[in-house]
Amino acid sequence: MIDIYTCITAGYDDLKKQPSMRGVRYTAFVDGVQRPLPPWAILPVYAGPSDDPTRRAREMKVLAHNALPTAEYSLWVDGCFVIRPDFRPERWIVEHMQDADLVTFQHTEHDCTYQHATRVVQVGLDNAVVIGAQMARYRAAGLAEHAGMVQTNVILRRHTEAVRLFDQRWWHEIKEGSRRDQLSFVMAARASRLRYVALPPHERQYFEGKSHRGVRTKP
Repeated sequence: MIDIYTCITAGYDDLKKQPSMRGVRYTAFVDGVQRPLPPWAILPVYAGPSDDPTRRAREMKVLAHNALPTAEYSLWVDGCFVIRPDFRPERWIVEHMQDADLVTFQHTEHDCTYQHATRVVQVGLDNAVVIGAQMARYRAAGLAEHAGMVQTNVILRRHTEAVRLFDQRWWHEIKEGSRRDQLSFVMAARASRLRYVALPPHERQYFEGKSHRGVRTKP
């Protein structure tokens, strides 16, 4: 069984209709009223310490073991994505998870955490002071420039102990720094020695991005 899940907070997205697949269970965590939409099972977002809906959604995304405690494999999909009917998550497991516990995508524009941080600040997606301090900490810890960059709108995990430890480290980085989770992924992966695969952009053909319904407030 593979658990596909998403989280929608503050009405940022409408839940999207997805294809039914054998051996797949869909779960959507929401913080408001959501009409039934098979094949999704609708569950409430569990209460967290933050009143920031973006961080609540990030917590569900990052701490997969907490969100889906019985899962063997999980596939996170951002709420704005529709999965193509010809996508087979088990193919990714066979082809990409022989020597890895997590699969996501290469970033389409950047190959460097610091480069991406600069862009995030330029377009006002998070607090410049917070990001600056976070990047200074990463440099002091030895994270090199151009050490890779990922896009985390789709994440396939094998729910191993190694992945649980990575998820906890990743969430720690988000709590201590920027809520832009992509900024802390590579650092958390290196610190926890996570084995992961970042797929090339052409694999995104199986996921169609739709427009968000709402716009969250900036910090």
